[in-house]
Amino acid sequence: MGTEDYKPRKAIDVTPRQLERLRELIPYGLHSLVFRAIIDDLILVLEECGPAILAPILERKTKLRDWSPTIRRGIDETGESKKINLEDGPT
Repeated sequence: MGTEDYKPRKAIDVTPRQLERLRELIPYGLHSLVFRAIIDDLILVLEECGPAILAPILERKTKLRDWSPTIRRGIDETGESKKINLEDGPT
């Protein structure tokens, strides 16, 4: 196998419920794309804030939806996801 064929992987443990919900909510074939996008955003937050941001993330004092106005637009006032038209783009 040449170096151009090498694809690094990162395995994580999830609960059975998390796996079930991910399979229900993210269409087949999009899991890698979604998680790569989240990882890119996490890297940016870590570069801006340093490793100290990990404590509030792990303590669940900050959540992914808090990181971006675009994500918040997809959350209603009760904290539940609401359907948004992806064609509208960010506001």
